[in-house]
Amino acid sequence: GLCIFSFCSFVKQRTNMAAYGANSPGIRQLLEAEKKAAEEVQKARNLKASKLKAAREEAEREIRAYRDSLEAEFKRKQDTNTMSKGDYEADIKAKTADDLKRLEQQVKANREEVINTILEIVCKVTPEAHRNFTPEKA
Repeated sequence: GLCIFSFCSFVKQRTNMAAYGANSPGIRQLLEAEKKAAEEVQKARNLKASKLKAAREEAEREIRAYRDSLEAEFKRKQDTNTMSKGDYEADIKAKTADDLKRLEQQVKANREEVINTILEIVCKVTPEAHRNFTPEKA
């Protein structure tokens, strides 16, 4: 970076000095060589810029292709792992029916015991005074 700029400034200085010795064949040859070198440097810069641009475009294409493949894979997995609305409804209805059957079986199994417990609590009455009751003295 820095040496290219110093080289270019050197070339400009030499070009400005060309007016002083343009008639001399050695100076003319030196100026032509400097001009050719400056052109080569510019060609190298242009080539580098075009290679960087091409590499950037290629990387963007690869990233886009990779992203598209990931999105397609995600969509495929999403389609295979999700159920439709009708499938959800059928699944919920089946689970509800299973739960109702299970509850009915529990009611049948525990019905007598629950009825007996309720009757025992209701029928077994033991009269006793409330703890805050104080009998009145006559």
